[in-house]
Amino acid sequence: MTKADKETTENKICLALGFFDCMHKGHREIVKTALACANENGLIPAIFTFDTRKTPVIKGDSKQVYTYNERLSLYADCGVKKVISYPFDEKVKGTSPKDFLDGLIKDHNVDTFVCGDDYTFGKGGKGDVEYLQCYCNENGVNLIVCNQKKYGEEKISTSLVKKTLMLGDMEKANLLLETPYFITGKVVKGRGEGHVFGIPTANVESKSNKLLPKEGVYASIFSVDGKEYKSVTNIGKKPTFSDYTMTVETLIGDFDGDIYGKEVKVSFVRYLRDTQKFDNPFALAERIKNDLKWE
Repeated sequence: MTKADKETTENKICLALGFFDCMHKGHREIVKTALACANENGLIPAIFTFDTRKTPVIKGDSKQVYTYNERLSLYADCGVKKVISYPFDEKVKGTSPKDFLDGLIKDHNVDTFVCGDDYTFGKGGKGDVEYLQCYCNENGVNLIVCNQKKYGEEKISTSLVKKTLMLGDMEKANLLLETPYFITGKVVKGRGEGHVFGIPTANVESKSNKLLPKEGVYASIFSVDGKEYKSVTNIGKKPTFSDYTMTVETLIGDFDGDIYGKEVKVSFVRYLRDTQKFDNPFALAERIKNDLKWE
């Protein structure tokens, strides 16, 4: 192999095709397969996704399990070296299956595609795996198709993950996702009740298109400045304080520090209890201190 041939091979990519909007077990299987293929053949492992920051609506559903930036961190954690993202705008939605694939081949030097057996693409979702196989045969591109992953009798899908989160079944959701569901965001000023009764509190700003789990109190892990702290997180209202706005409020054990304005991560472990109204803030504080003893 000449130096020129070697450089050409090294610049070629193995591209995982899909939306990869929450990196559940099915998504991860496709990415793992792409990584293995890339490693065996000297290719760059890459992933395709949609950038939902400006055009968040996908298939009529504006709520996303993970925001675009959260997904980028997940891709990197999985070992993906290159991310190809398209905006989900009218131009992209109107692209034919052939033009979509032609663009990827031309612009990104694709050697191999990897996708799930239910993958669809192009205008109206008219492109499918059978079409993709014919296209690859005609254009000298390799194709690897991964079988669907199941949880019992259920097909693992983003819809199943969303349904599970909305039920508050965090243990199942985390099994489907392989890593704990999380929220990232800046700590913003809240009402300050936590400090009144001696429990450090972080009000975490969440994006409007972020799918939040069922309202209630969760066992959680709070991460800031590279350190993790045991915590409990309330999703939703704070009736003890007559505050009925939807918020993400994390109460942190064994922590002392100023975190306002910092980017933090809250990972959810399991559902603890429903949100309830207490007679006074101090009764609530005692309950939270008990909640923080979760194992």
